[in-house]
Amino acid sequence: MRHVVITGAGGGLGYECAKYFGEQGDTVYLLCRNQAKAQRAADEISARYSQAQPIPLGAELGDLEQVRAAAAALRENTARLDILINNAGVMAVPFAQSAQGVEMQFAVNHLAHFVLTREILHLFPEQSTSRIVNVSSLAHHQARAQPVWNPGRDAYGPWQAYANSKLANLLFSLGLSRELQNNGRNLRVVTCHPGYTATNIASGLGALGTLGNRLLAQSPRAGIDPIIHAATADVASASYWGPVYFELRGPVAPARQSARAQSTALAARLWKESLQLSG
Repeated sequence: MRHVVITGAGGGLGYECAKYFGEQGDTVYLLCRNQAKAQRAADEISARYSQAQPIPLGAELGDLEQVRAAAAALRENTARLDILINNAGVMAVPFAQSAQGVEMQFAVNHLAHFVLTREILHLFPEQSTSRIVNVSSLAHHQARAQPVWNPGRDAYGPWQAYANSKLANLLFSLGLSRELQNNGRNLRVVTCHPGYTATNIASGLGALGTLGNRLLAQSPRAGIDPIIHAATADVASASYWGPVYFELRGPVAPARQSARAQSTALAARLWKESLQLSG
């Protein structure tokens, strides 16, 4: 039995992942933006799979104090974790800032996961099946060469900020993988993306997003295949996975990283700024 943490487990890809691991009889910590949403997801999974062991955890990822409280709850509830899936995200939202004054897409999509991962890293055993999975996006290819991680209102563009945050997911995997290897730790950090999948994250696109989901996107169940592969297959640390057909849909295959996503200098800069912004 594995112990699995999934962020954004109340809907979309996170909920599908929670169902998958619940069906396997694993203990799954459902980290959602509030306790009520987490409890609903846990009740639904328990009703569907008698062998499931879901545990609800509420935390608003736009507030690092709540993220740290969730990490403390995990440390109190278990002595071991096997898989962390950093899945939760927001896409192209109007300008807003987190409780700590950080641009919201960067705060939720990267910084919250940066903090959560570091706070519970010691719970992972030293074996190759231990896994940190960061969910990125095709949008990372549109990130700037020198991204501004925490833009102010005047410099903010919703799609540019989203692309930069998805680049940060890949750079975080690169930086963490190198740090673990340098410290002799046998824990793999893997990145993936779901291609074009019908989820609520596209709701901000209005009618266009709804139409695209209906006509072009693959189902959420198909969309989690790269995530499950990254979390459970014998894959290399810092590798990147997605759907094979134009990286939009289909079976899982190695995905293409931008040159920026493979920059150790940019990964080091992100790491330093993440430490500063997270206090």
